[in-house]
Amino acid sequence: MRLILHTIAYWMLWEVQDAMPKTAGLKRAEFATIQRRLVKLGARVMETATRIGIAFASDWIEAATDYDVESTRADPPRIGFCETGDAIPYESGTVLVDDTLNGAYDWPNRRVILVHPWDPNTPQGRSVLLHELIHHVQLANRGFECVNAPEWGAYKLQDAYLTEHGVASGFDWLQIYFPSRCPRDIHPSRISPD
Repeated sequence: MRLILHTIAYWMLWEVQDAMPKTAGLKRAEFATIQRRLVKLGARVMETATRIGIAFASDWIEAATDYDVESTRADPPRIGFCETGDAIPYESGTVLVDDTLNGAYDWPNRRVILVHPWDPNTPQGRSVLLHELIHHVQLANRGFECVNAPEWGAYKLQDAYLTEHGVASGFDWLQIYFPSRCPRDIHPSRISPD
């Protein structure tokens, strides 16, 4: 199967090169050079789409909340992409990306990580970027008792965005609520009877 896919890719690159004008610099380039240029172009298109998405998401967050988004507009977080199965640097450690993770926000490094396949052309794709950008805005605007505390608000705003766009989020709210609560140092044996 892999050989077939490589053959198809080689044939497609040959077709692209054959269709180029004779004066084009890539007309006589090696396939590896053409491939690198196409991959760089694809990465630029994805980065541009993401930056546009950040602008729209910032506007939406500003309209839907009382958070100040000016610092996000002036200096947006970096955007990174990964695949399911990747081990990515995250905060002070490493996270293995499983099939339940759509995105993450790495606060110390000011980086939004989106998991492929991420599609900026769908409400679901835009809502994942919005969710992670909400974390950036939340943490820039206020402190939280624990690292998971911002999750509830981010999911509620993501749900509102999806609802505005006619999409049901399907979130399991109990699954979100309990991890979003900060641990309390309350145990029945520590409660005094007074």
